[in-house]
Amino acid sequence: VGDSVGVDNDYSLSFDGVDDYVDFNYSYDISNDFTWQGYFKIADINQNYAFFRQYSFYNTDGYYINYYGDINHGNTFWFSAGQGGSTQQELAQPFPVLANEWFHLAVVKDNYSVKFYINGNDVTLGPNIPFTLPFSNYINTNQNLIFGSEPNFDQYLNGKASSISIFNLALTQQEIQQYMNCPPTGNEAGLVGYWNFEEGSGTTALDQTSNGNDGTINGATYSTDVPEQTCLG
Repeated sequence: VGDSVGVDNDYSLSFDGVDDYVDFNYSYDISNDFTWQGYFKIADINQNYAFFRQYSFYNTDGYYINYYGDINHGNTFWFSAGQGGSTQQELAQPFPVLANEWFHLAVVKDNYSVKFYINGNDVTLGPNIPFTLPFSNYINTNQNLIFGSEPNFDQYLNGKASSISIFNLALTQQEIQQYMNCPPTGNEAGLVGYWNFEEGSGTTALDQTSNGNDGTINGATYSTDVPEQTCLG
């Protein structure tokens, strides 16, 4: 076992649940496989919140990842891909998210299936339901990837986010667990975007990869409340 090495993780982004969001100035093509992951904290687990979205309007030519905490859905995440009013979805199992406690979320697309991992555990609502239409049907390259807001339904994240990364490949469960403890550095194979929010001030979230997809922070503020991470040297 190697020595423990501290992670340079001094800041997260805090969202007020009213109008805060991050525009990543970037469009992701979900016809590729992907892994979206990061650390998150939710202030009120009984509300509905937008996490990621890329579409012109709900259920139209795009996709989104939402958290639903209301009584009709019960503390779960959804991945939805819509086209012309028709939507295909995959759900995570209802799980005991605790208010104001950090958790790690990873959403993985592998060919026609989508899986959810919470704190490194597979929590996909089984059996995993394959999508029946090509993911190329759901691409909306005219829209930017947005985190934290869904203005059409007044779903704004009330909580925090740290170490958001996107890979254009399906990470294994073991790889997800490794990144939980030791975040990317920026040059990993398949890493297309990584925002660690370590700037500490200003309105730009720097993409730590060489792709230059810097995000624009709208209203969210920096916080020194961060998840605990440790790399093994």
